[in-house]
Amino acid sequence: MPKSKRRSTKHLQIKEHLVRLIRSGRWGAGQKIPSEYALASQFGVNKTTANKAVAILVSDGFLERRHGAGTFVADPFARNLPLIGIYLNLRPGTYFSHLLVGAQEEAQSRSYGLLFFQSPANETEIDVDRFWKYVRATGLNGLIINRPFQPGVRNLPVVFLDTAVQRAQADQVQTDNAGGGRLLARHFLECGHRHVAFISQDAARGDLMDRARGFLDEFRKRGLGESAERLHCFSKARHNLLAVINQLLGADHRITGIAFDSDHVARQGIQILRRLRKRVPFDISVAGFGNVSSPDGLLKITSIEQHPLTLGHLAVATLIERLEGRLKGPVQRICPVELVKGDSVAVVR
Repeated sequence: MPKSKRRSTKHLQIKEHLVRLIRSGRWGAGQKIPSEYALASQFGVNKTTANKAVAILVSDGFLERRHGAGTFVADPFARNLPLIGIYLNLRPGTYFSHLLVGAQEEAQSRSYGLLFFQSPANETEIDVDRFWKYVRATGLNGLIINRPFQPGVRNLPVVFLDTAVQRAQADQVQTDNAGGGRLLARHFLECGHRHVAFISQDAARGDLMDRARGFLDEFRKRGLGESAERLHCFSKARHNLLAVINQLLGADHRITGIAFDSDHVARQGIQILRRLRKRVPFDISVAGFGNVSSPDGLLKITSIEQHPLTLGHLAVATLIERLEGRLKGPVQRICPVELVKGDSVAVVR
């Protein structure tokens, strides 16, 4: 790469490094950062390059300069920025972290502060009640919710992000779940599969059922009625996925493929199929939803990419448009998806 090209991007590399320090919490709000001379020495660049990186972060709202004192990590409370919040269960994997990063980037680009609220994995009514009281006390202008079946907060604008929604008239930003199901079905069909099934973890969640409906409708259109009726649900609480798969395969030996409503469940299904001495994908092909990287790295699951970074951006943009009075009536925005081919679906011989 030419030297001029390397110099032109060096300040962006420094900027991204500083952003990671802020987002990880290693640099907290109000903390003074190293001087531009120190940054220049640390990264082996001149002071002008370091200054350029810091100037971008000041403009984006990550940092603030204080005359005669230095440069500090910006505090949205101290700067009196309008505040919005995002409520989700941040778990291992890139999906939830990318949702959060996308939301944070969009909020900062529009001069809003963003507060993150970690929801417990298994919420009780007491947990929810305490949370809503805390939300009201923070003075938030609006809230993004990425938890299934959560109610809104009275007199507080809310956008539901990629989750099951209790109120049909609520503002929503959703994955194209039905479209993702159709993409999986077409891939199975292209690979010669005519006898397939769909397994879901929660029949009460409309977003997950949309994935199943999109998948099964595609087989119905092709006149494959048996496959269009093979929708099976299991209970995470009862841990009965093994029983459901056993019953499914025992009832029809012709089945060559199973689609699951998430990559997490698909991995559990693969482990169960292997214990049942079924080779994946040669005896049974498997697909998931979410395009989550495999922890073992041995089998890349054919899946649907949901673009969580884009979802986070779109949710914040929608909430701010609501707050600033640029939306009339409830809105539902659908984020496109794409098929990611892996190693878990084989061509039927």
